[in-house]
Amino acid sequence: MHSETIISIPLSKNKIVKLLIFSLIFVAAGLWILIAQPQTSNFIFNNVWLKNTAGGISAIMGIAGVFYFARKLTDNQPGLVIDNEGFTDNSSAVALGKIYWQDVIAVEEKAIQASLASKQRFVTVLLKNPETYINRYPDGIRKKMMLMNVKYSGTPVNISANSLKTNFTELKQLLQQQFDTFRSNQMV
Repeated sequence: MHSETIISIPLSKNKIVKLLIFSLIFVAAGLWILIAQPQTSNFIFNNVWLKNTAGGISAIMGIAGVFYFARKLTDNQPGLVIDNEGFTDNSSAVALGKIYWQDVIAVEEKAIQASLASKQRFVTVLLKNPETYINRYPDGIRKKMMLMNVKYSGTPVNISANSLKTNFTELKQLLQQQFDTFRSNQMV
């Protein structure tokens, strides 16, 4: 009989405040573009339709971030709980909740270019039947975001350390170790 291992990683309120401030800056920048209609020497960036589209998208995404991160500041649930059965993700807007190790194929690392200077790294958890988890959410923006995750990364489960009280390396190591432990216990 194996003892129960429970690892709880709390949400990082400091990181969430930084993300909230970044979202507010995004709103302000989008509104500034929409209201001020800044002029540049580049004819492409002076296109009114392009400026209004960029400003509108920036403002909308920023407002969504403000609401989400403001709500996360009051969330006292752990951001991620890892145990012998699987893990429960509460770290992002598209978190799927409880994922069972028996449904996991692999734990991998993926990165996307977040800006010219940095890459955003994710722990990507490949699932045997991602539809089972996606279908927990009948429709709406959340389901569309999960389907977009599947299209670009092959899975709806992409966990970032951005809102957790841990770093990427530790996050990946913890998930990989628990998954490896589960697999080795299944072979016994």
